[in-house]
Parts: sequence; structure tokens; C-alpha cells
Amino acid sequence: MLKQSSRNSIGKNVFYAFSAQGTQFLLSCLMALIVPKILGVEQFGYWQLFIFYIQYGGFMHLGLIDGIYLKEGGKSYGDLQYENFASQFVKLIVFVSLIMVPFFVIGINEDDSNRRYVVLASCLYVLIRNLVSYFSYLFQATNRIRDYSWGQMSFTLTFILGLFVFVILDINNSFRPYVVAYVLCELFALLYFIKNNIEIVKRFSFSLLTKYLKETWDYIKIGIILMLANITGMLIVGIGRYAIDKEWGVVVFGIVSLSLMYVNFFLLFLSQVSMVLFPQLRRYRPEKVVAFYGKYRTILFLLVPTFLLFIIPFVFLIKVWLPSYSDAIEYMIYLLPIIVFEGKMQLLFITLFKVYNDVKNLLFCNVVALLTIVILLVISIQVFDSVVAVALSMLISICIRSLIAEFFISRKLDKPMFRYCFPELFAVGVFIWGIVCLGYTIGCIIYISFYICYLFFYKGLLRELRIKTIS
Repeated sequence: MLKQSSRNSIGKNVFYAFSAQGTQFLLSCLMALIVPKILGVEQFGYWQLFIFYIQYGGFMHLGLIDGIYLKEGGKSYGDLQYENFASQFVKLIVFVSLIMVPFFVIGINEDDSNRRYVVLASCLYVLIRNLVSYFSYLFQATNRIRDYSWGQMSFTLTFILGLFVFVILDINNSFRPYVVAYVLCELFALLYFIKNNIEIVKRFSFSLLTKYLKETWDYIKIGIILMLANITGMLIVGIGRYAIDKEWGVVVFGIVSLSLMYVNFFLLFLSQVSMVLFPQLRRYRPEKVVAFYGKYRTILFLLVPTFLLFIIPFVFLIKVWLPSYSDAIEYMIYLLPIIVFEGKMQLLFITLFKVYNDVKNLLFCNVVALLTIVILLVISIQVFDSVVAVALSMLISICIRSLIAEFFISRKLDKPMFRYCFPELFAVGVFIWGIVCLGYTIGCIIYISFYICYLFFYKGLLRELRIKTIS
């Protein structure tokens, strides 16, 4: 009965997460297909610059939020000490506000008016976003996935409504209204989260700033490593995007960012599953976690070539729908396979690093990958002077991170590693080689043929997985 209850709990949480993801999926479609077509290449570049900056604003909390997530993960909301979390909320506001001051000064002194607008708007958004993240992590840690999902949908649906208004009014000459809508929708989401954590918020007082300092220090000690791991993980791709902006300008930056939008487009689903799994796996016995890893690692192994197969019609759609971004197709061939390696990281490896509180090894994986991308970027820019080489550098670095992470997790769980890694790498290699060297049409035919052979060769694994699922 307990096992069935656990399954029902996961099933309900996945359902709520994917309900929110359905609206997020719609928003992603609009942002990836409609916004670049409406705004044009340059204005879309500035819009992507705003999105790029705010991605890193979520780390201004000095690890406080991550520490709360790790330490409180698996508890019930009713078991929390509300005044303590009100105190942490006050400290978070002060932390982020002080850290954003120098960025605000930088924005004011920016010569380019569009870049100035982007920086200043990013400062405002980052403050709101960190407050939203605080409550989002509390929802996730206490397994209130339904409330978290509704909060996510409140942001997504209001922004979709704003996009429709912009389309109807034919606002296509500036990215700025889109930024305003994005900030306001995040503010709306914050109000929803405050309403659903009223037991904490009603205890809010700046007098709490000097209280619960030991708890604050404990959270930061635990969370700072995870925060650094998350930052370095994002920088693997982020430093490549920054280099493109500085070396080739905002137009090329926007084109490459469009390709990476589609990577995130596919990864959103896996990140939602990962969000549900963490608090649930924290409650599992060790042997059950090992069984979980064995099953889902096999599933991902069989899905890897399928992910790549879906890229083929997707690239064709982009060629037809966004002819102004034809250069992006060349970069997509190298960037979209990131889905394979980042998907495994999101769903399995990062989740298990958190479950085992082994964030030091996660940080190590990210640092090695970050050093790799820095070295490859120097070569790509100074030697080859090539955006394609930068895109390939991102893929190689993400791949290295995934391999190192799998090594640590496989060793901890005493599971074989190389059984899966080499066939996956070979599948990615066939995909890229076929399209780049032989052209889109012939390359697609070759990869589809390879995909059929892949499934035939591993049909025994498919049968074995089916038997495990039934039992």
C-alpha cells in the first residue's frame, strides 16, 4: 500500500508539473517561433541579451535558497518554523538589493541606450526573481508541487496574454515592451507565491534581520557549493554566448541564442520531472534509489537517438519559418545535441548529486567543463575566428561534464558506465557528421538508417525494460 501511495504521489506531482509545463511549452513555442519573427534580428538580439543577463541573477542569494532547499527537502510545510523563514526572507531582500547596486551603477553609465535599458531592467527583474525563487524552492522542498505549478502558470499565462496583445497591436519595432511585460508578469507570480506562503510573510519584519543568524549561516554553508555548482554549470554555455556578443556583436549573439532557446525548449520537460523527483527520492531507501537509477538510465539510453531524430523535422521547420535566421541552422547542428548530455544531467545526475548531498563532485564536474570551454574558446576565437567552432566548443564541454558526472554516480551506485556512454557518443557523432559532411538530406537518411539499426541491436534491452516496468 505504501509503495502504491508513493507512486500515486509521484504521479500527481508529475501531472501538476506537466500541467504547468504545458503552458510553459506554449510560451516557449511563442518565444522561439513568434517573437524572433516579429522583432527582427537586431531587436531580438537585445531581447535575448535581457534573457541572458537575468539567467545569472538567480544566484545573488549567496547560496541561501539552495541551502534551504537541500536542508529542508522532504519536510512538510506545517513542520517549518515560520518565523525563521520570515527572517531568511528579510535577509534575502537585503542581500540581493546590496549586490545589485554595482550592476545598477554599471547600467546607468552604459553608452548604448538599448544596453542601458537591458541592464537596468535586469536589475529590477533579478530582485523580483530571487524572491519568487525563495518561495518556489520552499514549495519544491516541502513537496507542494501543485501550488508551485499554479504559480508558474500564473506567470506563463499572463505573459502569453501580453504577447497576444503585442501581436494584435503589431508592436514590432522595439524589444522594450516585451521586457516590461516580462517583469510585470514575474511580479504577478510573486504576489501569488506570497499569498500561498502567508504564514511566513505575515511574520515579515526588518527586526528579524539580526535573528536566526546561525540558521542563515548553516543554509549558506550548505547551499553555497550547490550555488557555485549551478553558476559554473550555466557559465559553460554562458561564457560562450558572452564571447560571441563581444566578438561578433548583438546580431550574431541573437542568432546563436535562438539555437540555444530550442535546446532549453526540449530540456524544460526533463527539468520538471527532476523537480518532482528530488523530494521523493530523499525519502527512498538506498536500494530503491539504485533501482531507480538503473531503470531510468536505461530509458534515457534508448531515448538518446530518438531525441536526435526529432531534431531533423525541427530544423526543417525553422528553415521554412524563419528564413532571416538561416545562419542559425549551421549552429543548431552542433548545439541541439546538447539536449542529449544536458538531459541526462538534469534528470538523473544532478538530482542524485542533490539526493546524496554530494554537491562537491557536481561542482568539480562543472569546473572541469568550464575550464575546458575557456581553453576551447581561446582556440575558437584566436585561431579559427569561427562561431561554429564556439558552438562545437560548447557541445564538447557539456559532453565532458556529463561523462564525469556519470563516472561519479556510477561509482557511487556500483553501476556499469561504459555500457551506455560509447553508443550514445557514437549516435551523436553520426548525426553531426552526416548532416555537416554530407548535407541535410543525405545526412538525415543516414541517421534514420542508423536509428533503425540502433533499435534493432538493442531490442533485447527494450524487452528487458518492458518486463521490469510491468513487474
